[in-house]
Amino acid sequence: VNIPYALELNPVTGPWSAEAWVQPASLDPNTYHTVISSMYNPNFGNDIYGWLIYQTPDAHFVFNMFNGSAGGSFNPGTAITAGTWYHLVITDDLTNQYFYVNGVLISQLSQSFGFIANGVNGDSSVAGGNTVFGQRVENAFGAFDGAIDDVAFYNYTLTPQQISNHYHNSIAAPILNIETSGNEVRLTWTTGTLLSSPTVNGTYTQVD
Repeated sequence: VNIPYALELNPVTGPWSAEAWVQPASLDPNTYHTVISSMYNPNFGNDIYGWLIYQTPDAHFVFNMFNGSAGGSFNPGTAITAGTWYHLVITDDLTNQYFYVNGVLISQLSQSFGFIANGVNGDSSVAGGNTVFGQRVENAFGAFDGAIDDVAFYNYTLTPQQISNHYHNSIAAPILNIETSGNEVRLTWTTGTLLSSPTVNGTYTQVD
């Protein structure tokens, strides 16, 4: 998925956050695979701006931000398993950038690294690179093999408590399954109490 450069997704004068649920379908020990990229690479490696999340050859998710040079920050990452969902969050309070996985802070890097937002210092009058789900903007290295869901960008810094709530509330949400058994329809659910009513306004009673 390619989203044309937008200052709203690459702010430079205010804090921001990015969030997504990600499920790798496979692991590849031979190359990097990009989960999400929001970066500008006009000379294909010599002056890169913005950030991305890699799935690394050693099976980690790593947040990597760029400062206008060929390399990146390659912050410490977290080990991953194919077929498992992970909740990833990046926050930037203009002093530090933070990378969370499943509600836990994995890495922190000072803005003294020299991070430069996608585009040219976030200037909306200067063309920057697309924000891309599943690939680097210039298609370098490998594409991400897996699923990406519930992507969100914020024009503020999510707090650690908000991040924890987003993660825990999602995994605790009940799942309702419907299946047939002979002439009957069976409902099962993972948590909580199922209630029913003949009308939307109730009265609701428990389903046994």
